[in-house]
Amino acid sequence: MTTRQLEIILQPMLIEDLEACWELDQRCFPLSEVYDRDMVRYLLLHQGRVCYKINRSDKMVGFVIGLVQEDGTGHVISLAIAPEVRSRGYGRWLMERLESGFRLRNVITLRLERNIILMVVMLI
Repeated sequence: MTTRQLEIILQPMLIEDLEACWELDQRCFPLSEVYDRDMVRYLLLHQGRVCYKINRSDKMVGFVIGLVQEDGTGHVISLAIAPEVRSRGYGRWLMERLESGFRLRNVITLRLERNIILMVVMLI
């Protein structure tokens, strides 16, 4: 019996990942909170984007989308982890990478919005 090793890779998310990103978003959030394809496309093409994905054996199982706003604030738009791979640290890994990406762009304030909840974190 052979054991197949899973390859887990965290890398930047590109426009070529549009369909996989949109499909994962649909699986992870209620219909009232999902983004349509056009919005995902807009986010992946935005000049201030900071986007990463986790692939597990060539299948996207997580992503984070952030934007750097004109005032230099980092805005966490979406973080999604496939239900079948949750509680394995993938969300933390993506957020740490997003924070690093924001720091490279001189962001010191990070905003996370979800419905009416607004959280502000200082990245120092």
